[in-house]
Amino acid sequence: MKAGKCWVVGWLLAVVPLMANHQIVRCAPLSDVPAAEPGAAVPNIVGLWQATTVSMTTPDGSRKTLAEADSRFNVAISATRLTMRVRDKLLSDMSYVLNAKQTPWAIDLKSADGAMLGICQRKADRLRISLNDQAKGRPHNFRPKENGMVLELTRFPVRSLFMINANGSGRRRILTMWDNTITGSPDWSHDGKRIALDAWKSIYGEGAGDACMLVVNVDGTGRKDLGPGYMPCWSLDDKQLAFSSNQPERGICIMKADGSDRHCIDPEGWGAQWSPKRNEIAYTHYRDGRADLCIYDLGKRQRRDLLDRDYRQIYHQLTWSPDGNWLCFNGTRPDGSVEIAAVSRAGEKQGFTIVVPASWTAAFESVGGGPAWGGDGEQIIFTGQSKGSRLSRMYLVDFKDGKPPRLFPGLPDDWNIGTMVWSPDGKKLAFCAFPGEKR
Repeated sequence: MKAGKCWVVGWLLAVVPLMANHQIVRCAPLSDVPAAEPGAAVPNIVGLWQATTVSMTTPDGSRKTLAEADSRFNVAISATRLTMRVRDKLLSDMSYVLNAKQTPWAIDLKSADGAMLGICQRKADRLRISLNDQAKGRPHNFRPKENGMVLELTRFPVRSLFMINANGSGRRRILTMWDNTITGSPDWSHDGKRIALDAWKSIYGEGAGDACMLVVNVDGTGRKDLGPGYMPCWSLDDKQLAFSSNQPERGICIMKADGSDRHCIDPEGWGAQWSPKRNEIAYTHYRDGRADLCIYDLGKRQRRDLLDRDYRQIYHQLTWSPDGNWLCFNGTRPDGSVEIAAVSRAGEKQGFTIVVPASWTAAFESVGGGPAWGGDGEQIIFTGQSKGSRLSRMYLVDFKDGKPPRLFPGLPDDWNIGTMVWSPDGKKLAFCAFPGEKR
């Protein structure tokens, strides 16, 4: 380690021009960092943090400050390691030891380049870290002019993939990614071994329009990127995936399970769901200003429409009944009311029922993720956001019993739940969520 010079300052100064111009060279995908469940016995600085300001002392004694507008500087902290990146450009990967018994906390960092001593302080979703080269000694405050580097960080929300038993027990985190920070639309393979989902890199400024599709093993390992697209769902033999695409083609597409041989089957459709029993794909399409459900028969290469009544919008995630005879969906009527309904695969004239009427959904600010059909074959799950709340919670309703929705058990009331899917045997659920944090 070079004497008299903060080694972190050295490499930060080298990337300042890149940070200012956003000329970051893409590198290999980031490693997934195991994230702790809220309340676990690990330091409570664990998580992904976005820098609001980074201030450092240069070797000549002057100061350099980088604001959030200048870069996408982020810090990922696991139970034992702290990594700094600009977008996905790795700046430093360090082990750390946190001493939370003193105030402010002491933090010691080590890497192949050297060691740093620091202090840190967390208040709610904000974290401050002050660092000095080991030769200068541990900082006593967070004043930028008096220390080698001062980081002002704010917690970055990460939507992770979780699993839970059908009775609400056994909740566990399956996958947290420090690059693909938003996950959604999970779909469980029929052999029970893999989960397909979509994700995007909100930490780098991406939005839903930049989504890619991923496949992981049910324990979260073996992540594979299948390229751009949304809402992947498995074929009957798990050898193909149907998905929605807006690039290079728009509409309902099919590809092999390894992401190859992509081709479009209907440019007018969105939100594909492969039947669990037949070689058919259901999805939404719009015609004459209204939304409709249709089924595409892959053998006959024909599409048939299912609904006679009008809907202004049908939420993109619909679901097949486990026996493949019904489709359940979240629909917005022309008057703006929302209902969850089910229609026969043979069409509305052969069967239609309101599962959650508008008189019940009126109690929610919004009804979003789902529905997902599974469990014992009669259970349907969806998410709803209560009036005055910013959080979506998971609700359970039975297809035939006519009772109001009830909260799904085993989930903390400060979690924000996204989309979900039942396991093929109906004994588990995989779902995406922003977990609450212990303060």
